[in-house]
Amino acid sequence: MAKVESGSELLARLCQKPSTKNLDLEMFPTGIEPKSVIELCGEEGTGKTQYLTHVIANAILPQSLKGFHVGGLGVGVVLVDNDYSFSVIRLISVLELRITSVLNTSVSNVDETGNIEANINETASHNDAQPSFWKPNVNPCAQDPREHQNDRQDLATEQDIEICVEECLKRLYIVRCSSSAQFLITLHSIESVLTSRSELCIFLIDSISSFVWTDKYSGSESNTGQIVKMLQRLVETYSLVLFAARNPAVFLHRTQKQDHGGAKEKHGDHLGNCWEKLVTHRIAFAKDSSPDCACRAPTFCASIGKNLKKYFAIDERGFNFKTPLGSDQRMS
Repeated sequence: MAKVESGSELLARLCQKPSTKNLDLEMFPTGIEPKSVIELCGEEGTGKTQYLTHVIANAILPQSLKGFHVGGLGVGVVLVDNDYSFSVIRLISVLELRITSVLNTSVSNVDETGNIEANINETASHNDAQPSFWKPNVNPCAQDPREHQNDRQDLATEQDIEICVEECLKRLYIVRCSSSAQFLITLHSIESVLTSRSELCIFLIDSISSFVWTDKYSGSESNTGQIVKMLQRLVETYSLVLFAARNPAVFLHRTQKQDHGGAKEKHGDHLGNCWEKLVTHRIAFAKDSSPDCACRAPTFCASIGKNLKKYFAIDERGFNFKTPLGSDQRMS
């Protein structure tokens, strides 16, 4: 029997989602496809929440401002902040500094004739289309740079930056949950938001393991399985990219089978096999303790899969990767 498609599923399937391929080319040089589920695993204080802030900034920043390439995607993001650790003030600071840095770099490219060269990245795309950049109306035969001094009036002002940040924040939808039951109800209720706002294509959870211990001792462990199944449904129905932070907790299960007079012990992931099958990418975060990392700021490393490592520091502008774009370090 064919599966009956609901109205919301039909609408979500027919609505074209913005491209997320260039969301983070540093971590994912080949791009991120829709329906990807990315697990961020690591101990507390290893940069998982900061990386989510980095992802949010990449997503909600515009592709260009006043014709200058900013590098964002201009897409919508849903953040479920179960740990209450996400800082909107920190995000605003990152947004402002990244926009200002782009504009300062662009202004430094003003040549002797008064022409302004926009910082254009030809590889950046939004919905796989090249952006249109502002080009000053300059007479190439003019000899006096003063003839073009009015061209600088098109540069972004502080008010433009403030308006840009406000528009960025409109693309961010934040919810906070205090229990697994509330988390599960939120996932059900947020479906109406995903249906009405087709630009929402990135879903973040910090953290998916927030209520593991309280559920374990309150007898509500079944909520975890229902949460995973609901997340799977949302990802597949609405073509979302899911980022989920978690702690590397492992439970010890005792079965009824006897082994030489004792109970047989088995280690298992507290999120279950359904979650293991759902995850398409894993990033393991850790503090970098290598002796060759001589820098003032604390350095961290992110292991992507089995063979790739990325080193980064966290500063006022967010993530500061220590490896150039596309030059991945292979693990020995």
